[in-house]
Parts: sequence; structure tokens; C-alpha cells
Amino acid sequence: LAERFPNISKEDLMRFNGGGCTETMLAGVSNVGSLDAGINLLLIFSSFMREKLKNYGDFDAFYSGLVSEIRAVTAETLDIVNDIKQKHEKYRPQPVRTLLIDDCIDKGLDFYAGGARYYWSVINFAGLVNCIDSLLAVRKLIFDDKEYKPEEFICRLDEQDADFLSKLKTCPCYGVDDDNADSLAEQFAKDVFKALDQRTPYMGGAFLPSSIQFITYLEAGMDIPATPD
Repeated sequence: LAERFPNISKEDLMRFNGGGCTETMLAGVSNVGSLDAGINLLLIFSSFMREKLKNYGDFDAFYSGLVSEIRAVTAETLDIVNDIKQKHEKYRPQPVRTLLIDDCIDKGLDFYAGGARYYWSVINFAGLVNCIDSLLAVRKLIFDDKEYKPEEFICRLDEQDADFLSKLKTCPCYGVDDDNADSLAEQFAKDVFKALDQRTPYMGGAFLPSSIQFITYLEAGMDIPATPD
């Protein structure tokens, strides 16, 4: 928070508290969207891979196309969040919160109308590591080793071909001290989180990322076919 919001005083930073799982807030002085939206990265990846993988001749181009798709979905999601926040200001006053959050009374403004001292919004990116490991498998088996054409890769994946699954298990994955895998993971996370900078929250501040699954993985995965991770 100190890096992202240099306007926050050191005294107020001491009010840091977790609001729920991983959301950040400053107790008593902030209005923080505690998971204002969730973006299903693996759903985006799966759809993009199945529709567009065959169009790319190298991994970097495929990766860039995927990031562009994620940025487009993120921008659309943030516009929806801002529209909801604007409606909250107009139609959903918060009298109790307004009484309890610093600066609201001094400003004469509701909690949802700019009364709080600090504003930002937290967006959840689900399936982050699933996407990373899927990208690593695509890079190795299709573009580096050239063992499969895109169409065959997806067909074998859907069929759960035993030989194919064995090869998937030999692919690099995140979290086991593989430098190449960790490098891709770092780049992907940065690119995904940077997509939040396309918009500013309605009441100001910035959109901040989180990646928590909690009990959402079942619902999030129900409409996703087999993925390379």
C-alpha cells in the first residue's frame, strides 16, 4: 500500500488490516471494495486456447494474444464495477458506516459518496497457477518440442489419452524451483495484474489484484473442459 498509494500517511498505514481472506484495508478510514469482482483466468485461457491456438506459429505470439484477451475482459469487468459503484453512490446510502468511518461526518458525505479518507478496489483473479502450468505445457509440447499440432494437442487432451497425460506430467510447472517455470509465472502475473491499470475506480485510488480460491473453485471450474495443467 505504501508503494501504490504514497498519499497515505505513515500513521494511517498502521491501521492496516485484512478484510476477509487477502483483501487490504485501513481500519476506520477506508472504503475498500473487498473483492468487487472475480475474473476466471482459466476460463479465458481455455476458450482462447481452443479457438485461437491454431492461429499462432510461436509461443510468444500466442502468449501476447492471450494477455490481450485477458486485458479486454478485465477492462470490461472494471467498467461494470465502476457502474455499480456509481449506482451505490446514488441509490444505496450507508448511514451506519458513514457514522463509523473517519472523515465522512467532517466532509458531510456518505461512505459511498466520497466521505471516506481512502478508496480503492480489489479484484480477484482465479485460476492463476492453472494458467501458468497450462502455458508451460503448451510451450513445451507444441512450440519447443513440436510433439503435437494444436488440433491434435486439444483432441488428445479432451480424450484424456494416457500417453498424452504422461507427457503432460513431464512438463515444467510452477512451485518446484524450476527457474524457467518461475520466470514465466512472474511475467504472467505481472501482465495480468497490470491489466487493472486500464481503469481507475469510480471514487479514486486504484484497482488492486488478489488471487484467492476459497470455495469458489467448484463453481469456477464447472464450465471449463480439460486444461493442460
